[in-house]
Amino acid sequence: MVKRPKLVSGILGLVCFFLMATSVLNLMGAVLVMNDSVRMGYLATNKLPPMFQLGMVVVTSIVTFIAAVLIFKGRNSGRLLYLAWSIISLGVGVFNVKTLNTLVPGSLISLTLLAILFFPYMNQYFTRGDTTVDSVE
Repeated sequence: MVKRPKLVSGILGLVCFFLMATSVLNLMGAVLVMNDSVRMGYLATNKLPPMFQLGMVVVTSIVTFIAAVLIFKGRNSGRLLYLAWSIISLGVGVFNVKTLNTLVPGSLISLTLLAILFFPYMNQYFTRGDTTVDSVE
């Protein structure tokens, strides 16, 4: 078993906690929006139907949560899943919204997290070739 370095454990712990917490909060937000006619009206002004947009929120939350669990377990597939889904959801968002300034905050957060996850020190950890991870060293 490979022991995870303390620095990597701390950083991954924070990133994964953030991803998991925001996934749960996004799901709760989708339920609240679904029951609010004003916000549903705002979603109706976009190009895609409101229920499709809420479906994207749910799918994105689930995919992000799964990616966070995989990342925390030390699997490179979690990073790649988060990267791929971030690109897909950004593409859908760019197509959907009328003004791109609504995408800036979320895109900057995703870009920051991806930069952390693909930092050289993290690359060294994730591409070590061993998928078995024990506790902190």
